[in-house]
Amino acid sequence: MIRTHKRGLILSSIAILLPMLVGLILWNRLPDQMITHFGGDRVPDGTSGKAFSVFGLPLILLALHWLCVFITTKDPKNSGQNPKLLSLVFWIMPIIGWLVCGMVYAFSLGYTLKVSNWMFLLFGLMFLVMGNYLPKCKQNYTMGIKICWTYSSEENWNATHRMAGKLWVACGVLLIIGMFLPTAAFLWFMGIIIVLAIVIPMVYSWRFYHRQLSRGEIEPISKQMKAQPLWARILAWVLVVVCLTFAAVVSFTGNIEVSFREDCFYVDASYYRGLTVGYEEIDSVVLESEDAGQRTNGFGSPRLSLGHFENEAYGAYLRYCYTQNPLTIVITSGDNTLALNAKNADETHALYEAILEQLP
Repeated sequence: MIRTHKRGLILSSIAILLPMLVGLILWNRLPDQMITHFGGDRVPDGTSGKAFSVFGLPLILLALHWLCVFITTKDPKNSGQNPKLLSLVFWIMPIIGWLVCGMVYAFSLGYTLKVSNWMFLLFGLMFLVMGNYLPKCKQNYTMGIKICWTYSSEENWNATHRMAGKLWVACGVLLIIGMFLPTAAFLWFMGIIIVLAIVIPMVYSWRFYHRQLSRGEIEPISKQMKAQPLWARILAWVLVVVCLTFAAVVSFTGNIEVSFREDCFYVDASYYRGLTVGYEEIDSVVLESEDAGQRTNGFGSPRLSLGHFENEAYGAYLRYCYTQNPLTIVITSGDNTLALNAKNADETHALYEAILEQLP
């Protein structure tokens, strides 16, 4: 099937790589470190090297694009799929690439953009477009709302996708309206909309399945699953095992290491970007046991609490802490605050003394 869409694959792949050409044209104007990450406060908070930003990002997107196209076109049930829906698979990644790379170049060249507005616009348009095409999506293994209940019957699949199409269009409109929300509300609003867009179709499909089952129109899912292709069942179990293993490893592993240098110390944290703090920049260092507050951006697990947080004591601040140790070292530098600790209270006290010794 992929041979049938060879032209679309070539054109979309070229489109994904076009930002590389833009980067080469702007190469001498771009800084060595380019902004590639934005925090929950909608401002840039992370950088990458120029070579990775110009070449690495498009190549990563290209690899993801090929993977999506390969999986979609190899699905035997997509042979009679709506061609417009397949075109969406080919062109969604180029559009994302243009937006992401465009923002990276714009910020790196000194232009100021409202990141949240572009995020809401992108997600809103995606929901609008996908909502428009969902009712036209035929039953398959790679596109649409792929849960056991929608696979129980073609009627369930069609009814769920018709309802979800209308819902997703409404969600798209709400997300675009969300462009005008204040900073404190935009992440919550986006999260609620996305959760509703996922959960409501699942509940609808579940109820549709039980109505059909009670009327004797279909067999129980347990019997139907045996009729699915072996490769689909194996792939489903592999994905479940991989996801559970990944979640377990990330949840209970990871460390925070502090290394002292001549004029600064460096915080190296697993699963999150590192941080450099110059000794001359430090205004105060104190030991406290303060409530972490709410994470606005970063990484959290039963072991680690990393990233941008907000609480009543510090306002917006950075946190690099082990969750099981309430004792933290609070470092202030101008308007910036950093909360840092070690695995236990004794190691935190030792780290606190080591930082004090380095201060001028």
